Amino acid sequence: PPIIKPKARRLQCNHPRVKKAYLDKWEEYCKKHKILERAIKLENSLTYPLSQEAQQEYKLIDQLRVDGVRSAERSCRKLRMGAVPWFPEFQQLTNKIRLWTGIQHKLQGRKYSSKYHRHTGKKLGITIPRGISLEEVNKTTTGL
Repeated sequence: PPIIKPKARRLQCNHPRVKKAYLDKWEEYCKKHKILERAIKLENSLTYPLSQEAQQEYKLIDQLRVDGVRSAERSCRKLRMGAVPWFPEFQQLTNKIRLWTGIQHKLQGRKYSSKYHRHTGKKLGITIPRGISLEEVNKTTTGL
């Protein structure tokens, strides 16, 4: 089966605190379940072809390793998402605010994409007159 990549990674190796927390949890898990000792014992008792007991032990060690990695990664970093319900009316309000603040920026001489302004205005059903003044825009934004 294809590998499904997670949307957001909890483990981020470029953050030393997160990396240290991950390694500490992983090491603690390995000690608790004696993964290293079991792997060494299995390696010393290997024969060819692999016996049924050795195959079972290998699968068990691998499953413990996978569970340990998942457990350690879960404790790395809390993903803050899903706490705020999202609904279309909220999205429209957000777009409206972005549109008007963008027009403010444009009138103040800052960089602002006029393509975004036209696209968002069209999507919201708002037409902005060409000669609109900054005072009129400020009045509109205070009413939002």
